[in-house]
Amino acid sequence: MVRLTERAIFIMVNFAVFSGWITGNLSCKKDVLLYKCNITEKKEMKITDKIKLSVRRMHMFIDTHVHLNADQYDDDLKEVIERALENNVTKMIVIGFDRKTIERAMALIEEYDFLYAVIGWHPVDAVDCTDEDLKWIEELSAHPKVVGIGETGLDYHWDKSPKDIQQEVFRKQIRLAKKLELPIIIHNRDATEDVLSILKEENA
Repeated sequence: MVRLTERAIFIMVNFAVFSGWITGNLSCKKDVLLYKCNITEKKEMKITDKIKLSVRRMHMFIDTHVHLNADQYDDDLKEVIERALENNVTKMIVIGFDRKTIERAMALIEEYDFLYAVIGWHPVDAVDCTDEDLKWIEELSAHPKVVGIGETGLDYHWDKSPKDIQQEVFRKQIRLAKKLELPIIIHNRDATEDVLSILKEENA
């Protein structure tokens, strides 16, 4: 026996309908909507086997931040991807954050139809970012499987790139994302106040 409120049931049904839509599993929607019950606030009820089955059908995951383009995966990339798929991670977004990793990310999204890319310049390496690099990122962003700009932001933990340069590169990438009408993926370490200030100033 579990205690469910009307709101909890509403959320459950809507989540099931949404999941049925994105997976194409329309029977999930039908199963849940055909479950008839008269629920009042704080009334106890059983979760039927039919609802449990529908919940199991929903499982599909999207990993929004992977670094399959990193050197650490050179030896077992295919195995890592296969394990993800076996565990219902059906789509993954590969983050490119410098020249090397952006090039690898673009190659991966060409090789695998379920991989997508976000490309940008990491704040730790902001000192190495040039206007030519940002122009290159803009050009690559025309690819239909590039779905965001980043990861960009501020990282005050490491001292490779001065704060003022990080902030400048961050602002430029925010403006680029706005121009391209793409979301930004933010990296923030020990810099929350400045990150929020810049976002507000750039109307992001």
